[in-house]
Amino acid sequence: MVMNGLEKEFARLNPDLYLEITERSYLRGIEDVLGEQKYAEYVLDRFIEDRCSIDSHDGTVRASYLYGRFLEWFNRMSVVRNIPKMTWFGRQMAMRFEKTKKNGSVYYKGLTLR
Repeated sequence: MVMNGLEKEFARLNPDLYLEITERSYLRGIEDVLGEQKYAEYVLDRFIEDRCSIDSHDGTVRASYLYGRFLEWFNRMSVVRNIPKMTWFGRQMAMRFEKTKKNGSVYYKGLTLR
């Protein structure tokens, strides 16, 4: 990427903000190529990589708690205008991890939050 003088000065004076803007631009480009649904799936995979540990023996996370952490992460990282609903999140997670119910709450087995 070639930067003009104004961009270089902005990057020098605001390195954190510049990094965030360029990352969001990059992610917006991925969304444009993949489409919104595939992009949301990509983002969920990235959340799992960034914030979860795969633990096939003892790992269990309450679904509502995991979704809350996902939303916090999603709002910081994503540029998609439509925030995935809990129903979508639950379906996507059930395709990746075993889903169980205990005392009226849903849990996903095989992962833990970091």
